[in-house]
Amino acid sequence: MGDELMLSSVINQIKSKNKEIYVLFEDNQKYNFSQWDDINFLEYPKTQKNIIQIAEYFDTLIIGGGAHLDDTFYDDKTAFSWHIPEMMMLLSKLFINKKKKTYFLSLSSNTKIKNKKFIEDLKEIINKSTYFSVRDKFSMEELINNGIDSKKIKLLNDPVFLVDIDDK
Repeated sequence: MGDELMLSSVINQIKSKNKEIYVLFEDNQKYNFSQWDDINFLEYPKTQKNIIQIAEYFDTLIIGGGAHLDDTFYDDKTAFSWHIPEMMMLLSKLFINKKKKTYFLSLSSNTKIKNKKFIEDLKEIINKSTYFSVRDKFSMEELINNGIDSKKIKLLNDPVFLVDIDDK
C-alpha cells in the first residue's frame, strides 16, 4: 500500500504541472497495472539499448522511495541482474551525462553500504543530481559515513505524507 500511496502522491504533484508521465516498475506478473488508468507504464528494460532509449527520450528522471540504496548485487558479474538499485545507477548516470534533470525522493538503505564501487558511483550521482534526498537518519548517516557530502543530501519525509487523506 505504501508504494501505491507514494506513487499517487508524486504523480499528483507532476500532473499539476501538465507533464507527460511514464512509470517504470520491475517486472511483476501479479501487479495490477489496471488500477492506474491515467498513467503510462514502461516495460522494464531488458537490454542496454532499452536503457539508452529511455535516457534519450525522457527529459527528467525521478526515482522515488524504497530501499534503493542497496549494494547487495552491485557490480557482481556472477549474479548480475537489473534490480532497481542497479537500474537506478545505470539510468541516472545516463541522464546526468546528457545534462538532464535527476530527482531522488526519499531513498533509504536497510543495511550498511559496503561495496566501494557502489559508494564511488553513488557519490558521483549525488554530486551531479538535481536533487537527492533520503527518508531517514540512518540512511543519511550511512551516506555521510561513506564520505558523501552532507550538504548534497536532504532529509525528506516519505512522499506518501503528501497524499490528501480524502483521496481514495
